[in-house]
Amino acid sequence: MSLPHLDCLPNEKAADKLVLQTLEDYATSHPHIDILEAGCGRRWPYKLDGFDYRLTGIDIDAEALRIRKEDVGDLDEIVHSDLHKARFGEAQFDVIYSSYVLEHVYGVDALLGLFHKWLKPGGLLVIKVPDYQSVYGLITRMTPHKFHIFYKRYFRGLRNAGKPGYGPYPTVHERAIARGPFHEFLSSNAMTMLQERGYGTLPGMQKHVSNTIGALTFGAYAGGHYNLLYISQKA
Repeated sequence: MSLPHLDCLPNEKAADKLVLQTLEDYATSHPHIDILEAGCGRRWPYKLDGFDYRLTGIDIDAEALRIRKEDVGDLDEIVHSDLHKARFGEAQFDVIYSSYVLEHVYGVDALLGLFHKWLKPGGLLVIKVPDYQSVYGLITRMTPHKFHIFYKRYFRGLRNAGKPGYGPYPTVHERAIARGPFHEFLSSNAMTMLQERGYGTLPGMQKHVSNTIGALTFGAYAGGHYNLLYISQKA
């Protein structure tokens, strides 16, 4: 499959702005929207002020759900479950949002099928995920989970990294969420890609190393960005 050119956004803030604008545009034409945050973690980053919506959060991490409930309190329904075992109804949600979750899940192709089943006709699927074909994604898959925790704690200063309720979580990063297979999933399920963007740049020397490795692979692995934003719509 020939993939369209991937435009990149400057940073995650720009990606979130694009997501928020898409959600607001959708909500404007729908008097009420039901949103599923698939792998909800400790926070929901968007303020849909003035719109009528119901937010359901599901996560396998019980401590993250406890923190979300006690410290944020923005979920209308909390579901403690593995996504594969969730019992949501067919065409239950207007929007399914999943941020940095699918790279930690086995059986992504089956889970995408569930997302399609749970979406209403015309509903939106919003996914943020590390780019499988990026240098960052490649290195993440090749390095042990203990290294990810070490990096987060001592290079990023995230002292709770690896503790219950906090990432990083073990990385699986199946190819099913890479651009090619994801486009094939959309095509086979009559879904339309509304927005597809790369984003995220590494700081300083890490950026230089990433770009160098990307160049050495003749573009097989992207060095200039490391995350992807997919916004697609069910027919």
